[in-house]
Amino acid sequence: DSSGQVTMPSQPSFRATKSGGPFNTGGGTIVFDQNQHNIGSNYNTSNGRFTAPVSGKYLFTGSILLSGYDQASSIHVSWRKNGTVMQYWYNTRTSDIDRSGYGGYLAQGSTTTFSLSANDYIDVHISFGGSLSLWCGDANWGHFSGHFLG
Repeated sequence: DSSGQVTMPSQPSFRATKSGGPFNTGGGTIVFDQNQHNIGSNYNTSNGRFTAPVSGKYLFTGSILLSGYDQASSIHVSWRKNGTVMQYWYNTRTSDIDRSGYGGYLAQGSTTTFSLSANDYIDVHISFGGSLSLWCGDANWGHFSGHFLG
């Protein structure tokens, strides 16, 4: 406005967590199924995807806890754009893992930015060999969020 204030009350933004936990997974998209906020309704709690409403730069953050990771190998947690891995959050073989707090859970988190075109989507994906459980069940230890930067 004329005073230099920028107000963007309809700026696309979301933050979602996962109900319950820990949960077992065979891999795939991690669906954070509870919205804490979803301005513009661009995050889908059924398929775990944020779909860009307009072209531009977007900031994303996420966090999870891994449980039973000593029973898994080749763990890859990644950001995907339109189903293609763009960036790994975490990528290891279990021999490189050391148990460091959080009650035997291994904390993982990431922040990234992407240039998206309208209708591109971002999701969080996990793949591994063996078995693994995740904890994403509260705002402190598990979330997926995004914000339109411009």
